[in-house]
Amino acid sequence: MAQEWAAAFYNSKEWKALRLRRIVEERYTCQECGENYMLRPAELIGHHSIELTPKNIIDKNVSLNPGLIKVICKKCHDKIHKRFGFNGSHA
Repeated sequence: MAQEWAAAFYNSKEWKALRLRRIVEERYTCQECGENYMLRPAELIGHHSIELTPKNIIDKNVSLNPGLIKVICKKCHDKIHKRFGFNGSHA
């Protein structure tokens, strides 16, 4: 779930279009685990390699830069952020 300060960004047309474009470019495949999500594209996340903050989210060179957006599945995203049972000890 996005932070409250980021909700408008993640609901924007620009972000949704970029996320979809990156998913299509990566052929609906998680760049971490390699699983294909063609039938479940909603489970893919556009992960920012530079973590967004209230200050840099307005910088389109960071927040909307396709080179900084990695397409990953929710499970891999949770592992990266060590949440929902992923504490870093799982492979």
